[in-house]
Amino acid sequence: MLSFSSRFATRSRRHAFTLIELLTVIAIIGILAAIIIPTVGKVKRTAKKAQCVSRMRQWGSAIALQANDAKSRVILDFAKDSTGTGSYILDTYFNSGGNTVVEDTSGKTTDNKYATRAFWGCPTGINGGSTLTAPQYGFVVPSGVSTTKPAIMLFGVSVSKYYSLTEVSSPSKLVLMIEVKNGANRVDVAAGGVKSALEASNGVRSMQQEEGYVRHGGTALALFLDGHVSGLSLVDTDYTASKEKLDRSFSLR
Repeated sequence: MLSFSSRFATRSRRHAFTLIELLTVIAIIGILAAIIIPTVGKVKRTAKKAQCVSRMRQWGSAIALQANDAKSRVILDFAKDSTGTGSYILDTYFNSGGNTVVEDTSGKTTDNKYATRAFWGCPTGINGGSTLTAPQYGFVVPSGVSTTKPAIMLFGVSVSKYYSLTEVSSPSKLVLMIEVKNGANRVDVAAGGVKSALEASNGVRSMQQEEGYVRHGGTALALFLDGHVSGLSLVDTDYTASKEKLDRSFSLR
């Protein structure tokens, strides 16, 4: 017959974990963590890319509305409004007309100014697009845009840089907006050619190549005139490797 102390010792040994069991559990947890953590990171990156695509599509919708109001002309100026407060002309199409206070890029707060501010930032870009101090998207001024067109008035603003939809041979191939490094709200292809525009300090390839500016796995998202969004890889934006395609994507013809 077992004594009380013997029965207690037997019960204690029965409820204890062996070193092998502990190591097995730790190994299983480690394996599960190794599987789950990268997956969670990938899901987050995919979600941010989807948000970036959504923002670009909203730009496309706003520009389509603007072009309709401007008799099929796509405005490329970032002119001040009629009161000289520096509001972008496209604010009208993002703004609901309320008195929402929005912080502008200089840190000041004004009523209904820079309503598009949050839409300039990619969620995967610098500061996550929430404390944006400079644009991370650039509107493209394509090759072939005339600099001698007469100025037009839109919402009290005199605009001289624009092109007509009738001038575009292939809307599905013409890039309207593209991801850039911080600071350039316009990619002026006409000024220095396609290669120069892509490789400038605030250009697309500059953003893709420099550490800290790489978004979406090195792919730059581009909004096309017909409203669809597509990714351009580092090879796609290499003018030497993709000259014909890039000339077509950044030119009216």
